[in-house]
Amino acid sequence: MSMQTRRGMGAASHRLGLASVAFLAAGIVFTGFTPAVAATDLLITNARLIDGTGAPPRENLSILIRGGRILTVGPDVQAAGLPVLDVAGATVLPGLIDAHVHMSWAPGQSFRRDLPETITALRARHLRGYLASGVTTVADTGASPEAIHSIREMMASGVPGPRFLAMGWALVPAGGWDSPGETAAVAGESDVEARLDEVVRLGGVGVKVALERGWGPIKTYELLSPEIRRAIADGAARRGLPVFIHATNPPDQVAALQMKPRALTHTVIDLTGLTSGDLLSPEFVRDMAASGTYQITTLSIVDAYLVEFEPSRLDDAFLNLVVPEVELQTARDPRVGRAQARALIHMGAPWLPSIFEACVARMTFRKSAVRRALRRAQWSVKQLFEAGVPIVVGSDTPSLPQFAVGAYQFHGFSTIREMELLGEAGLPPMTIVQSATRIPAEMLGIANDVGTVEIGKRADLVILRADPLVDLRALKTVLWTVRDGVARTPEEWIGKKEVKP
Repeated sequence: MSMQTRRGMGAASHRLGLASVAFLAAGIVFTGFTPAVAATDLLITNARLIDGTGAPPRENLSILIRGGRILTVGPDVQAAGLPVLDVAGATVLPGLIDAHVHMSWAPGQSFRRDLPETITALRARHLRGYLASGVTTVADTGASPEAIHSIREMMASGVPGPRFLAMGWALVPAGGWDSPGETAAVAGESDVEARLDEVVRLGGVGVKVALERGWGPIKTYELLSPEIRRAIADGAARRGLPVFIHATNPPDQVAALQMKPRALTHTVIDLTGLTSGDLLSPEFVRDMAASGTYQITTLSIVDAYLVEFEPSRLDDAFLNLVVPEVELQTARDPRVGRAQARALIHMGAPWLPSIFEACVARMTFRKSAVRRALRRAQWSVKQLFEAGVPIVVGSDTPSLPQFAVGAYQFHGFSTIREMELLGEAGLPPMTIVQSATRIPAEMLGIANDVGTVEIGKRADLVILRADPLVDLRALKTVLWTVRDGVARTPEEWIGKKEVKP
């Protein structure tokens, strides 16, 4: 079939099939089960390009990829002998970046009491799910070295997945907020030095620090002492490690800025329903903007809990494509919502006798309370954006599954939902695209390789049937994700869907 004939076909389903013919004609077969190494040379034609720089979209472009890098971007590029992907006017973006994930965790794992081998199998499935969702880079902001090595070995063995960046353990005080599997306590300067050296050995992109006094009317967790905070900041600076700080309430966020962090990893969050919630002060917003600190969003932490009250969300077709069936079954279990509410009350009020937790959860954890918490979080992000703070998409997927929480947050899909929530908060669509491409690449120090579609950068792309600048739901119309020049449909990236519990 000639190139002219392929251009003349209008329906998206026909375009998909015809492009597949182009790959088959080049001798490339995508099965979804083989390592993603076969096709790093590719010519993409007839693209509508949003390049991530903030420039307006450009029409009818070609993108020539050789060795997994972008060689040429322009009209009517020719390259004899290469496989051709004619996208027939579909929108091409840089591959999306989720700057706050936890790849060692599986949604609903503690509710199901998953065995280690099940969690390992789900990790492989999550890696594929990110690619199916157009996410080509993730930053894990809290995991053990063992989990990080396991994920890296999995990918080295041929399991396809996004670029995997890590930070190692998040540093907390003894007696402070503790998230098993994510945090490690530091009690003195020697502990700090040892943990920072560990991050360097891991090749970490930064060090995460938790400043968390807790949720609810009584703040119950200890903070790192000023001396330990200074030791972390000074030690990280000597090693060239940026500091990323977990802080979910305004007083702790004010303290966090004193450490001169690269980013705050949350905005204002209170899921317990036990407080009316604090808001960011104008002074903090001004200081945050002046500091140049990035804000990672994590709105989907709050939004996900609405699934308990709106279970029809689980019927979304794209969600059902990218998420393992066992995790969807867990999310549909009516017992999960009650278990999560009780766990949240326990985290917010650990001093409350356990016999009262279920009762308090029923009284406080309501749909109206979750919506109110989401509005506060979105308002905070909007205030920071309007002040000039660089906004970065991060989903925190899945948030705290070891406490039976996080069953409604799904790897890959929650990244897209995070972008939709930023649109609901009032951020412009082009800004939201940049918040998941160029801006996180700059924050993570990888902008020389990814984040924009420019000559010399890695060929990490997502190709959408619809236009996200018109409607952010277009992010769920993925036709192909390109990772290092390898282009596959979501179905091909997913491959075998089932993971047995």
